[in-house]
Amino acid sequence: MDIHKWENTLAEIGKLVDEEIAKILPKSNEIPNLNDAAWYILSSGGKRLRPAVGVLVAEALGGSIKKALRFGVAVELLHTFCLIHDDIEDEDLVRRNRPTLWMKFGLSHGVNTGDFVLAKVFESIWSLRQLGLDGVKIIDLYDIVTRCLVETSEGQAMDINARSRNNLSQDEYLQIMSRKTGAYLTLPIIGAGIISGAEESVINAMRKYGSYVGPAFQVEDDVLDLTEGKGRDALGCDIMEGKRSFMVVFTAANCTLEERMKLFEVLNKPRKTKTEADISWTFELFDKYNAVKAAEEKAESLIEQGKMEVFALPFGIRSVLYEFADYVVRRSR
Repeated sequence: MDIHKWENTLAEIGKLVDEEIAKILPKSNEIPNLNDAAWYILSSGGKRLRPAVGVLVAEALGGSIKKALRFGVAVELLHTFCLIHDDIEDEDLVRRNRPTLWMKFGLSHGVNTGDFVLAKVFESIWSLRQLGLDGVKIIDLYDIVTRCLVETSEGQAMDINARSRNNLSQDEYLQIMSRKTGAYLTLPIIGAGIISGAEESVINAMRKYGSYVGPAFQVEDDVLDLTEGKGRDALGCDIMEGKRSFMVVFTAANCTLEERMKLFEVLNKPRKTKTEADISWTFELFDKYNAVKAAEEKAESLIEQGKMEVFALPFGIRSVLYEFADYVVRRSR
């Protein structure tokens, strides 16, 4: 696939998404530390990947781009809500090379802004009635967003719980990521299907597709943390947090008992007590067992499985979903 073409498409749709977001969440400072705090993270350089794929899917299905854009607002705001609260829960200090929202505005404003953005998710869905979307479809959109919130919260709880475990299997890791990341990566695709009046068989195929592509996205994110830093202040922030990334799970299953014990000793240290030597040692252990290569191969395998789920769909929608899947795992390589 042509990565540059996708980047350009994302940029073009991203501008339209931002215009739509401003209609629901104005760039106002009427109440300090609210709208301005929300736009602080919204303007931090996100690619609007999720709403963009929703727009492309709606177009391929012959649906309304305008309505898909408005639903894309809900999707992007939901993603933003998750990022705000995730940074608080992980005690992350930097996102996209600047202080996280809670570090800049304070913990109380961070929590409140996240709640405010979440409320705007549902407001943006309700506004679709003004664009002519019928009530049944609006209820269906509320349903999938609510389900997504539940699954994402379950996945986050499972992820936090896993940080105290030294025996997480690869299957368990993928189950966590299917809920935590897969749910709201698939959300815009299913939403576009609903808006476009797609048959249930098409929506089910796209949902199954997302159950593979979502975890692949997270596996690639784990790789990014070691290779590019995901816009944070340093490489290896997941190690600092003690997260059980794909590389941790893979390495723990393949290294010696002594190495495994030390790996979890490092991961289980409080964040403030971890040293550069701890991070370097973990990097070297991952390198010794080719964990990054294994992660990339796993992501590619998941992508191929996802593609098989939509193989029978019409060429137009299949092409969009294939290219999106390829972009998910190659966006940083």
